[in-house]
Amino acid sequence: MKKLLAIVIAVAFCATIQAAPQILLGSLVSVNGTSNSQSVALSPQQITFQQFNFQNGGLTDTNAATLKIQLSLDGTNYINCGSYLFPLTNSGGYTYYAPSTNISVYLRVQAVTTNAVLLGGSYGN
Repeated sequence: MKKLLAIVIAVAFCATIQAAPQILLGSLVSVNGTSNSQSVALSPQQITFQQFNFQNGGLTDTNAATLKIQLSLDGTNYINCGSYLFPLTNSGGYTYYAPSTNISVYLRVQAVTTNAVLLGGSYGN
């Protein structure tokens, strides 16, 4: 019974532990104009892809074409998360099952002021 009580107390203690807040702007810093906080890494996001169907009209060699799989958060700035090379030089269609990938997402706060203002802030519990 004492062991069970000790386990329950340990689990309850661990459940109350929270990650420390991440300081973004510091403790009341003077900002005049535009200032970016430090970046904070959020939990990696896992991306699972559906199948890709690619075609070619014949290749001189299997390295003649590389298809890069890219992701974007805004539709303008992209990052590479995988690539595909045709396995054969023959023309035709090929199905590719890309492995899932993890991407890191970063957060920051941008302060824009019209005059000198004291600001501070953190992110998290």
